[in-house]
Parts: sequence; C-alpha cells; structure tokens
Amino acid sequence: MVETVKFNVGGKLYECSRDLIANQNPETMLGRLVSEVWQSDPEEAIFIDRDGDLFAHVLNYLRYGSLELPVTVPKSMFERELDYYGVTVEKESITAVTPTAYLESLTIERRLAKKKLQAAEE
Repeated sequence: MVETVKFNVGGKLYECSRDLIANQNPETMLGRLVSEVWQSDPEEAIFIDRDGDLFAHVLNYLRYGSLELPVTVPKSMFERELDYYGVTVEKESITAVTPTAYLESLTIERRLAKKKLQAAEE
C-alpha cells in the first residue's frame, strides 16, 4: 500500500505519495513539512496558505522534473511558487505559452477549420 500525505493549500485538498515528497524531494519545504519531526498527525492535511490552483502545477513539476505551463499561468508566478516551496528549478525545465502565441495558434486553427468546412461544402 502506498503511503500518502495530504495538503490543504488555500482550501484545495491534495493527496500524493509520501515518497514523492519525503524521499524524492526532502530538501524542499514540503519535504520538511512531511518529515516525522514536523508532521505530528500523518492523517491530518497540512495547511499551506498559498494558491491552491498553482500547487497542482508544483506537484506535477516535482513528479516529472519539468512542466509546460498553461497559458493562464505566468511563468514568473509559477517560479515564485517553486521558490517559496524551496524547489530548485532546472534550466529550461519550465516552458510557457505566451498569450500572443496562444492566440496565433487559435487563429491558425480557425483558418484551417474554415478551409475544411468550405471544401466539404463544395
């Protein structure tokens, strides 16, 4: 059975493997929080007063070592969260789509869809 840890980050509940946090990332603030020294009740969620939506991306970064951020999350904001949690960022491990690039890709997709529709009508 996989041992888990629970976090309540800004009112959002998360549960992940203790191995991910305590063994794979012990140097982080999260690793220290779930250590036996700090966590008195492993069944209780650890409350962290941060953005709960961003925390999901933090966990994914810890899982995979890299992350492609959605257009709705500025890279600088995410890097600030990683810094808060004491996560070392590897160079080029975070990619982000800029709003301009995202809009350009939507425009191209729209044009292609319009051409397909016109071809189907002919």
